[in-house]
Amino acid sequence: MNVDYIAMGKVVLNDESQMDEAVSSITAILKERHHITDDSQIDFSLITPVFVRETISKMTRVFNVFLPLISLIALLAAGIVIVILMYMSVNERVSEIGLRKAVGARSQDILFQFIAEVSATSLVEALSE
Repeated sequence: MNVDYIAMGKVVLNDESQMDEAVSSITAILKERHHITDDSQIDFSLITPVFVRETISKMTRVFNVFLPLISLIALLAAGIVIVILMYMSVNERVSEIGLRKAVGARSQDILFQFIAEVSATSLVEALSE
């Protein structure tokens, strides 16, 4: 195919205990063929099952840190939205609150009404997205 390089190769070992020996042998051969004398000049990589396992472990640790953080930010944003909705609802309906208090409604009843309204609004909004 007119190509004088190898892009990728696969080595299958019968015995897993020979992995380190095989990796060091392949590395030595590639260093020799690429004329590499210093390890900082290596222009190839070997991917072993151990390397893959370590990479997956690192990724899992990152996900275990960032996913709860992202969830916390989302919950914080939702809480801010709910507070703003309640604040706007109360400010727009001051006269209604006064009327309900005048006819005998308790503060707990009014609070429950607003919490129920905001909860229903938030639930409908969350389900519509």
